[in-house]
Amino acid sequence: MKEPECSEDFNDESDKEVHIIKKIIYKRSDLEEVGELDEFTSPKTKIFFTRFNIETSFFEKSPSEWDADEGYRRAETTVEKIRVTNDTAEKRNLLTIQEHFGSLKGIIISWVGKACPLLNTYLTIAPPLGIKVKFLCQCGGPVSPSSLKYVQSQGTNFTDNIKECGKLEDAIEADLEKYADKNWVFLHTLPRSLVEVEDKLFDSERNLLWKSFVNSKWICAAIIARFLVEDPSLITDKGNNNYRD
Repeated sequence: MKEPECSEDFNDESDKEVHIIKKIIYKRSDLEEVGELDEFTSPKTKIFFTRFNIETSFFEKSPSEWDADEGYRRAETTVEKIRVTNDTAEKRNLLTIQEHFGSLKGIIISWVGKACPLLNTYLTIAPPLGIKVKFLCQCGGPVSPSSLKYVQSQGTNFTDNIKECGKLEDAIEADLEKYADKNWVFLHTLPRSLVEVEDKLFDSERNLLWKSFVNSKWICAAIIARFLVEDPSLITDKGNNNYRD
């Protein structure tokens, strides 16, 4: 079976991603320590294959048969995109930080956990607000095929230092505060697993999680108030909502 040719001429990143996926499918038998597909692909990539009805038998096909596969032809034209931003959590958290410290400038957000839309949001909007972001993401979770080769070659350099919290001794413990700034606070997006954070830390006064969720209502109130100021006709004299979709 001939290995797919590698071309650097791609119309866009979607074409490149599909080509990388094709090459990794071809080399699947060489991944002795990886095993089945769901052990090394991200949830988004699984959705990608499931969405286009690419069955298990597809992975055993030769490269010449790929283009004849109806599911793969559909997959080549549309690639599942990974969401970059989070919709709500960063708004209430930033409001809570502003309320607690009086300013966002000079604040450092330290992220411990999986890379996710919320982290991507902080990386996008925090620097313009004068906030620095430091993050530590584990290497134990599933990865995209486009990152697999890099992870396999570099994983040993990181695994000893970056670990997923799978057992209690890896949890964020209260005594780690000696490494933090004296005014540190703790935020979480929930749900909290039993081994992620020590009870002593989660129940401490430094945990602003509950205040952050309470602030959600003030964000909603501010949005509603803004609409009413811009267009008071949305509310009648009797208090009935005139707004229609």
